[in-house]
Amino acid sequence: MAYPSKKTPEIVGRFLEAIRNGRSAAQACKAEGMPSTQTIIKWAENDPEFAAQYEKAKEERGNYYGELVAEISLAGLQGKYKDSAMLRAAIDGLKWSAARMAPKGFGDRIQHEHSAESSYVDALRAVQGKVSEESGEGTIAQRLPVRAREAAKKPTIQ
Repeated sequence: MAYPSKKTPEIVGRFLEAIRNGRSAAQACKAEGMPSTQTIIKWAENDPEFAAQYEKAKEERGNYYGELVAEISLAGLQGKYKDSAMLRAAIDGLKWSAARMAPKGFGDRIQHEHSAESSYVDALRAVQGKVSEESGEGTIAQRLPVRAREAAKKPTIQ
C-alpha cells in the first residue's frame, strides 16, 4: 500500500480529527489515503506548528477518553454490561490514558506552587525587630538575640 507523503491541509485535518476522536496515530494512519506513522513523526519533528496541533489533538483525545469513562460507567450502572471485570479493566485503561493525555483535566497529581521571598531567619529577625519597637528600650525582647542558625554556617560545639 502506497502512503502519501505530501502534507496537505486535508490530510492533516483528517489525521488530527481521527486523533481527537480517540484513534491512535497507528490506527489513523491505517485509513485509506493517510500517510505512514513514520511520515507523521517526521512532520512533527520538522514542523513546530504541526507538532503543536498534534499535541493539542492528543490532549483532546484524553478529554474524549475521560468522557468515555463516564459513558461506560453509566452504561454499567444501567446493566448493559454483564462482565464487571471487563468493565473495570476498560474504565481503568481509559482513566490511565486520559490522565496522561489530558493531565489538566484528568491527572492524578495536584500541583501547588509557592515561593519564599526570604528565609525563616529573616522572618524571625523581622518579628524580633517589630517586638523590640513595640516594647521599648531595655526590655527583654531587645536583650535576647535571634538564635536561629544561618543556613550557610555550620553549628559549633561549645
